[in-house]
Amino acid sequence: AGGVLSSFATTACVFIPLSSIDGRIGRTLQVIPFVLLAVLAVSLIEAFLVLPNHLGHSLRSPAESPPGPFRQRFDRGFARLRDDVLGRFVDRAVEHRYLTLGVMLAVMIVSVGVVTSGKLRYQAFPDTEGDVTQFKLEMPPGTPLERTREEVERVVDAAWRVSERLRAEQPDGQPLVRNVLARFNYNADVEEPGPHVATVSVDLLSVEVRNTTLAEFTAAWREEVGPLSSALAASFGPGGRRGPGGNPIEVKIEGDDLDRLKEAASEVQAWFAGFAGVFDLSDDLQPGTAQVAIKLAAGAGSSSATASAVASQVRSALMGQSIEHLHQNGAEYELFVELDRAGRDSLADIEHMPIRVDPDTSVPLGAIAHIDAADSYAKISRVNGVRTATVRGDLDRDVANAADLMGRFATEKVPELEERFPEIRFRAGGEAEESAATLGSMGRGLLIGLVGIFVLLSLQFRTYIEPVVVMLAVPFAFVGVVWGSLLIGAPLSSQSLLGLVSLAGVVVNDSILLVHFIKEARAQGVPPIEAARRASRDRFRAVLLTSLTTIAGLVPLMFETSRQAQSLIPVATSIVFGISASTVLVLIVL
Repeated sequence: AGGVLSSFATTACVFIPLSSIDGRIGRTLQVIPFVLLAVLAVSLIEAFLVLPNHLGHSLRSPAESPPGPFRQRFDRGFARLRDDVLGRFVDRAVEHRYLTLGVMLAVMIVSVGVVTSGKLRYQAFPDTEGDVTQFKLEMPPGTPLERTREEVERVVDAAWRVSERLRAEQPDGQPLVRNVLARFNYNADVEEPGPHVATVSVDLLSVEVRNTTLAEFTAAWREEVGPLSSALAASFGPGGRRGPGGNPIEVKIEGDDLDRLKEAASEVQAWFAGFAGVFDLSDDLQPGTAQVAIKLAAGAGSSSATASAVASQVRSALMGQSIEHLHQNGAEYELFVELDRAGRDSLADIEHMPIRVDPDTSVPLGAIAHIDAADSYAKISRVNGVRTATVRGDLDRDVANAADLMGRFATEKVPELEERFPEIRFRAGGEAEESAATLGSMGRGLLIGLVGIFVLLSLQFRTYIEPVVVMLAVPFAFVGVVWGSLLIGAPLSSQSLLGLVSLAGVVVNDSILLVHFIKEARAQGVPPIEAARRASRDRFRAVLLTSLTTIAGLVPLMFETSRQAQSLIPVATSIVFGISASTVLVLIVL
């Protein structure tokens, strides 16, 4: 009972902190530890209250049912595997323990190097295959609807041409594109709607049917459309809201001078554009409609002609002023008075606009103020009260890696930009920001879990050395996750790292039982080396069955093709390869 309770407690020590991971990615993943904790609690009840009764019935009269021929052959084969294969490896490992330890340390160092060198790429949140892809268009403000419609029709025609070209690759020659929807006056990336924005949504064949991925169709569609020189921003991407990982490329630029922010944003886009696989770069400091800036001349103000009073008169002249409410036949009419439109369509008209400076005197606006045409921006964003321009972009993950690219930007380009723009601050956003928040929280959860495991094992073993030996299984799991991911060509992700962290509470269970058997043998006077050899042989069946049942349950999930299972595949992959490696290494090395 003590070993079972220890196994449950060590697993819970890791899962409980993981149930409160920070960040948008973390909020998506934190449901997994909750479910696992509930399953473990039910299995603990089953192990103590239900399983003993079942075993009591099945083992009541073992003599009445002798093993059959198949069982006898299986037992003999299993014994040979345990004694001749595993036993020899264990004996060699114990005999050359320092060499074994050195080899494992070298494998661990190489595994860490594989990750840090970028050989095994990292992706915060893997892309899930969907059925809808979108094109988002933003033309310059003031663009008439007819001009926007021309560009949209060009994009729609390109989608149908790509569909026809790829039709032969689909099952039974079905059209790849099922529907195309063009929506004007809407763009989720633009806050101000108008005739200058539009969104085109393309609905493809179901992912379970078609032979073309969403990324392949989107790339072909982008190539077919070609450059859109008249657009302020044009982007292709999956339909619906982007996943919790955010934009692969996103840089937030903070400062007070909008013109300097725009200049810095252009520099950032130019840097990212130099890398293969990067596309759809844009920033949210887009030109707005033309404005007229009015500033009172020095010494022109008076008690009646303050900046506020002048602005109020200009506003009333241009936008109208309500002067009376009229009632007729039960209906109410509001009467507005404004300056004649023919008298305000140029800067000269604005300069001659009469402004009352006192009750009896009016002067032209140009006599008391400076009037200039000024450029404006369609939107000015603020983050924590600070003006912020955001550069966004997408990339082809088969060509470029977002984590590596953002890392290079931080180390290579940011110092240069900070030297040129000392008043401006640069920081990563999107996928890099969300990944840092989630991984930081996950790391803290792992640390808390490991401390909890150490405390529990210290109380159980009444020593501080043996818990450390037991916890050596955790690095073994990391080795399995790294090389397993390389083997199947899967990137590391927040989900796979969650599976790795979860393994910290699982893989130590085999080590606990192994150390427990060694301590029992030592208490009977068996030498340490012989006790270690016996423990691996005696616990081989139990350890192998525990690992194989877990792996057998998760392997089908690794190869699942349904959309609903895509976010769980990295978790299953980490657990399968992590348990596989830790099982082998615990039995032989520990």
